[in-house]
Amino acid sequence: MATATKTKTTKKTTAKKATKKRATPKKNLVIVESPAKAKTIEKYLGRNYKVVASVGHIRDLKKSSMSIDFENNYEPQYINIRGKGPLINELKKEAKKAKQVFLASDPDREGEAISWHLSHILGLEPEENLSEKIMTMSMEEGADYLIDHYGVSLTRTQILDGIRELIRGFYEDEVQLKPGVEQVIKLLASKDIPMIIATSSDSACVTAGLKRLGVWSYFKGILTCSDIGKGKTEPDIYLAAAKEIGSKPSETVVFEDALHAIVTAKNAGFITVGIYDSYNQDEEKIRKIADFYYNNWDEVSNSKNIRIR
Repeated sequence: MATATKTKTTKKTTAKKATKKRATPKKNLVIVESPAKAKTIEKYLGRNYKVVASVGHIRDLKKSSMSIDFENNYEPQYINIRGKGPLINELKKEAKKAKQVFLASDPDREGEAISWHLSHILGLEPEENLSEKIMTMSMEEGADYLIDHYGVSLTRTQILDGIRELIRGFYEDEVQLKPGVEQVIKLLASKDIPMIIATSSDSACVTAGLKRLGVWSYFKGILTCSDIGKGKTEPDIYLAAAKEIGSKPSETVVFEDALHAIVTAKNAGFITVGIYDSYNQDEEKIRKIADFYYNNWDEVSNSKNIRIR
């Protein structure tokens, strides 16, 4: 018996696959002050980052007028610095196509001002009071905050290494003592009053700066918020510093220019001294809270309130 099987004939068609052009992944943009730093940091961060420089300030107050709008709550009037137009346009172009923008100016008040102006010109909207929040934290806490709140695609170690690389040159080559500080340090040393550094910055960087400036030998040592594991919103670093120099909180003077640090130290029983800083917006609050307040370090050395004579 023969069985017939019907076979379906399938016509093969060859579809020409369209080749899609692969989109170039967006890079993160990092803006620093110095072109030399930009090249170094870009090598360190790798191919997912582009690092450019603002070459210092990009805006300034008007020189042709008072630069203050008296009718609008004394609003300052800024203009772009002459000659910076092409650079500003290039920064806007890079910021527009970037995945994320990181403002990484120098870790001082001038650097903070540069980042503030960059934020305005580039139309960035950072978290309100982000700088103040980060300043109250240890470096590790700050790194974790950036990862948790901004989805930064780096590990804590990578962020910390990047920060240290960024600020190392500043401390090793640029940072200066404020006028009058050296005189106060030497005066305290001449009275055999022990001194110790308590900082939220990196130990190696701060030590390098103090050695270059010739005052490191006057200190018993340095403690950082990273060593303690907590920022200056907690008293641990001050208590550890007092213990290190064999002093009780009630017999220990803490010099600070940050409101949160003054509050912490005072609540922990320390004698607090607030020092004026031109970029500090909490001056009046510090004046009210601190046990003593001075407009500069020369006033400290001439003071009879703190018994160092």
